[in-house]
Amino acid sequence: MERIYNLFSIQDLQEIRRYSLIELSRFINEAGNPQGKFKILEKDLIAICLCQGAAQHYIESLNDNIKFDRVTDVSIKEIKEKGYKVDKTNRVLSGVKDIDVWFFFKENKSVKISDARNCRKSTNIALTHLGLRRFDFLKKSIKNEIMNKAVKKEPKDIISSYLINDNNDTPSSLALKSIVGLYPETIFNSVIWKVKRLQK
Repeated sequence: MERIYNLFSIQDLQEIRRYSLIELSRFINEAGNPQGKFKILEKDLIAICLCQGAAQHYIESLNDNIKFDRVTDVSIKEIKEKGYKVDKTNRVLSGVKDIDVWFFFKENKSVKISDARNCRKSTNIALTHLGLRRFDFLKKSIKNEIMNKAVKKEPKDIISSYLINDNNDTPSSLALKSIVGLYPETIFNSVIWKVKRLQK
């Protein structure tokens, strides 16, 4: 799919949240073998977040002075391969290609979310302003020891603790781009993790 640089509005974020809640219901009530295997995780949901390139583009669409959690260098090779743009300040602009939504759950020893594909569900959805986009819905459980390192036991702090304290590939990869809250309502449209990306 084509990478686009349309202004990313709060209405777009609301539309993405709506489809994410539909996927949450499917995952909780229908997924797994036997069907409904993950129902037990319903009470363990920490947050649903927009991640990767779409979240980065949303952050880049905002004009604010929020402190960056991380500054990342992007090689010229990657910029060319991915089709990114670079502005006058040397900031790399991501645009939107795919929509990556992550569902974060508290670890539940009785039902494991596989690390292999993170219970991925992929589908194409025609969005009102962003057009036809591929959605990747991914799920992840956060270990209790990582949750205990969070200053507050609130979604934003738990996810930040996961990005900082878990040394596995998934959090390391997610931490390279910004993260925006979708659900619960208390974190909707809030910046969970903010990254500034600069041309190397």
